[in-house]
Amino acid sequence: MELIKPYSKMEKYNFNKHILVLEENDSIRICAIDDKKLELCFSCPKRQDEAKKGNVVSSIYVGRVDYIVDNLNAAFVKYQNVEDKQYSIGYLPFSEIISECVINRHFKTGDRLKGGDLVIVQILKAPVKTKQATLTMKLSLSSKITAITLGKRGIGCSRKLSESDKDSLLKECKKNKELVSFLEEHDNMPSRGLILRTELSHRKNEESVVDDIFNDSKAITDTLTDIINKGKHLSIGTCLYMPQTDDIISRYLKACFDFFNQDSKNEIEIIAQTCSMKNIIEDSVWRKENPDMLVREWIDENVSLNVLYRISSQLDEIKKKNVWLNSGAYLVVESTEAMHVIDVNTGKSIKQKGNLFLQINIEAAKEILRQIRLRNLTGMIMVDFINMQSQKDYSALKDVIITECKKDYSHVRFVDFTLLGIGEFIRSRTEK
Repeated sequence: MELIKPYSKMEKYNFNKHILVLEENDSIRICAIDDKKLELCFSCPKRQDEAKKGNVVSSIYVGRVDYIVDNLNAAFVKYQNVEDKQYSIGYLPFSEIISECVINRHFKTGDRLKGGDLVIVQILKAPVKTKQATLTMKLSLSSKITAITLGKRGIGCSRKLSESDKDSLLKECKKNKELVSFLEEHDNMPSRGLILRTELSHRKNEESVVDDIFNDSKAITDTLTDIINKGKHLSIGTCLYMPQTDDIISRYLKACFDFFNQDSKNEIEIIAQTCSMKNIIEDSVWRKENPDMLVREWIDENVSLNVLYRISSQLDEIKKKNVWLNSGAYLVVESTEAMHVIDVNTGKSIKQKGNLFLQINIEAAKEILRQIRLRNLTGMIMVDFINMQSQKDYSALKDVIITECKKDYSHVRFVDFTLLGIGEFIRSRTEK
């Protein structure tokens, strides 16, 4: 591997797309920067013991049913023993129950949970404001190419795979009777749902791809079996599985990399704030999968990466209610318990020429999707665009919105425009 010199303060560079890895107290911040504009920002604990203090999505715990609410078709489960000896309580829908994860008694499909039942649960969605974490017994783990979920059925594909790739991979997998049979319910294990991940798009023509998928699925299932068996002998609040800091960092690096699109791989540079951050990148799984990516250490003592790229300033800006656009128009972003509402206003942009309202709405749509990513808005999002008379203009705006939605690391779906011209979005909640 070619040795790359660290930055000197006089060195010039020509990259417009950067992934920054910064060290802040006990956390690591990973940012995607496009022409000095912050597009994505993630934060994770630097050490595994710090991660255990929070509700990390995908973590698996031994829990105890605290109480049942029949009207909600759900149970509330104590699952995490935090430092002050208080348990975190999560929301477990009845639809997320499988018999194999009730560990204190014989439990058949169709039986009801009772208060005091011991269960193995996984954090599906992190808590937000007054809402508890959403839990599931349908445990799920993933690898580079596949993801297995207990209690699900069938074979599916990542939404980011093209339709032709999906058809090709699904056809080959369904032809493999050994794989199909393995995913059915047997050996005291529930049925398993298999998801084929985006990485398989590069391997769809390899002869061994289905064998690799099968072996990968078996390995994940064995891990899940071990987790359940281990949980039967441990106390309430015990963490049975937690994504390692390295796994989290690799996932965030991949999300930033995917945002820029792999076609522009040679245009992206990764900059580490310190030598220790550079070592973390070099040791990550993501780095092993992308050995040719340019990674440098920033050593300019006169200016920090935080100041040079205005990271803190841009993060402060996304906390504001009003967001100004380059044209002079502005957005008003407000959140309620039920939904998020964004209003587009012409502001000072009334002197522009051409199709003014369409131009403002297109500019606003791009900034709105950026704000949704950075603020991590989830659930239902309503956008009151400026009213336009032409259906052709709405079609042009919709095309821009759909293109911008594809850049999001989380699944965001544009539903449609209402009769009043309000854009409806739904975004999945995956990260805290």
